[in-house]
Amino acid sequence: MKKGIKYVIICLLFISLSFTFFTKKSSSAPVLKTSGVYTYEVLTQDIVKLKQKYPHLITYKSIGKTPFGRDIWAIKLGRGDAIIHINASHHAREWPTTNLVMEMIDQYASAYQKNGSFGNLPAQKYLDKTSIWFVPMVNPDGVTLQQKGLKAFPSWAHSSLLRMNGGSMNFLRWKANAQGIDLNRQYPSGWDGTRAPTKPSYQNYSGRFALEAPEANAIAQFTREISPEIAVAYHSSGRILYWHYSQTGSNYSRDHNIAKVLSDITDYSLVAPNLNSGGGGYKDWFVSEFKKPGYTPEISYYVKETNPPLSVLPEEWRRNQSVGLYLAKEGSRLWDSSLRIVDWVITSFDEWPIYNRPENKHLTNLKLSPGTLHINAAKDGWFRILHPAYGNVWVYGLDKNYISGKPIQVNELMLATEEKVLFSSPSSKKVTSIKLRPQPINVLYEYENYYGIQTDIGLRWITKANVERSYKPITINSFYNVVKNVNQQDYPFDTSTVKQSIPTGEVVQAYKVWKNWVAVKHGDHKGWVKIDGNLLWDHPLNETRQLTLNELALSIKEKDLYERPNEKYVSPIKLRPQPIRLVAQNEEWFAIQTDVGKLWLTNEDIERNFNPVQINDYYDVTTDSQVLNYPFEGAVVTTNVPVGANVYAYKTWNGWVAVEYSGKKGWVKIDGNLLWKRKGD
Repeated sequence: MKKGIKYVIICLLFISLSFTFFTKKSSSAPVLKTSGVYTYEVLTQDIVKLKQKYPHLITYKSIGKTPFGRDIWAIKLGRGDAIIHINASHHAREWPTTNLVMEMIDQYASAYQKNGSFGNLPAQKYLDKTSIWFVPMVNPDGVTLQQKGLKAFPSWAHSSLLRMNGGSMNFLRWKANAQGIDLNRQYPSGWDGTRAPTKPSYQNYSGRFALEAPEANAIAQFTREISPEIAVAYHSSGRILYWHYSQTGSNYSRDHNIAKVLSDITDYSLVAPNLNSGGGGYKDWFVSEFKKPGYTPEISYYVKETNPPLSVLPEEWRRNQSVGLYLAKEGSRLWDSSLRIVDWVITSFDEWPIYNRPENKHLTNLKLSPGTLHINAAKDGWFRILHPAYGNVWVYGLDKNYISGKPIQVNELMLATEEKVLFSSPSSKKVTSIKLRPQPINVLYEYENYYGIQTDIGLRWITKANVERSYKPITINSFYNVVKNVNQQDYPFDTSTVKQSIPTGEVVQAYKVWKNWVAVKHGDHKGWVKIDGNLLWDHPLNETRQLTLNELALSIKEKDLYERPNEKYVSPIKLRPQPIRLVAQNEEWFAIQTDVGKLWLTNEDIERNFNPVQINDYYDVTTDSQVLNYPFEGAVVTTNVPVGANVYAYKTWNGWVAVEYSGKKGWVKIDGNLLWKRKGD
């Protein structure tokens, strides 16, 4: 009874000291209270809290159950594909290590959300590259027994627990799991069942065989599942750091270099390599099986067979607050060294299953949608893609439906003049069973020898062969006499379907023109007719059938003028090169207003939209320059401007400026002849 009272008093003492841990939280405002006696029940509740607050950063799962039905929780923090692993509380009386790693998770998640850092290690940067898998309480049965005693266990187990504890009701020294197996002597590398004690006990019993204990077996299987780059098992006590177990060569140097940095960060003393190490520990097994860095930090000043006091926790957090992010940084570096780092852009046309790592066992239930993807690493046929929502993820398959780079966006109306095979991507290997009839098409994308179009079944691709680009019919309103039988077709190319035959002598209304085809109405039918002597434009000209314009243009050559938009009606008047105002359009003819009325000219050598912009600048002339009466090559020279002259510019258009020099005005081309100078300089 006295021993039981003593146990209660000690527990109350722990609680009374709880206010000392993290009395001043960081400005990132963590959500957990990790300063008190940290029980399995509190741990379970806190994991849910973290997931609720950081749903896109934290996930968790049970990796197994203890013999008394408690879950062994694993918590993933981060979005990267590089993995490190940190566990705590292999030993029951070392449960303050759970406080420490839960504080680490809480602080790092908060820092990530607020773009904070620990030391010179930004949380976002390294948690986007690396995911840290924590197992905060490897031994929840043992921890519960050490903290609460027999009352936390069914009565049928009491006699066995007492026997393994030497008959004592005081379980503060308890180190093993609830079956009296020391979990950190359970791992295969160096396991030795002959070491004392040779039967279940509160501490140091290795078990009948390696990984006999469900807890140790769960941790080993979980470690194999996640295959971390670095593993750390927190223990207590003594403020020392174990790091060595049979490493040689470059692995020795690699692991020792990381250990030295961890020692500098924590101020824990490095334990000298011991070639006769007994083995059986988690770190020993990890280093031996994975050939990767493994470490065992022992927190707190040395205490004997009990848990470290809560009063040490603020100091231990200070020493360890950047350890996880440093390990994340190193884990990312080690992971990337095993990959081929690339910088590729591809465009995918299929959904791809998403994997967390480049192994089939890491398949998720997520899918990568078709689209442009940035690949930053490759490994054995796997691609790593930086996804905006999920971070670094992996997809598999060099035979997938994708292309290098991304298609050019065009959004242009074109004309398919033959039946086209549809492809699911711009690759002849991805044929669909559907074909496209000849017709106008709106082309959205272009990639090499393919055009991408939107169809009823989504984006599909056709080859460029027999596709007329820049299909832009001009709207007109004209009438034609049919001078010999002509076929009206559904589209403007020779092999399109004939809708009807229009006999000689009919009059048809034309509403569009493209190349040497016109779209006409005849009766209830609309379609295209080829202009090759079949039609004659209906005269005299009816003004209501023309497209009215009011557009300033520039005629850059001498032009014949016509009384009607027909080469048979040439007038004796010619048009010198000059600015003109277009007042009407009929197919490929323009009309201008002259002193003798409206006359027509062809559209050759006409610069449309001649709209000079007013300016007010001065230019220094850097080479001898000619001033022309109009802004085009071959125009009449009005004067010459020597090198060094300063001219006033009052208009600009299409690489030309209108200038005034010595009382004469004209245009000069800006092609190195002029150097702009601010007005007033």
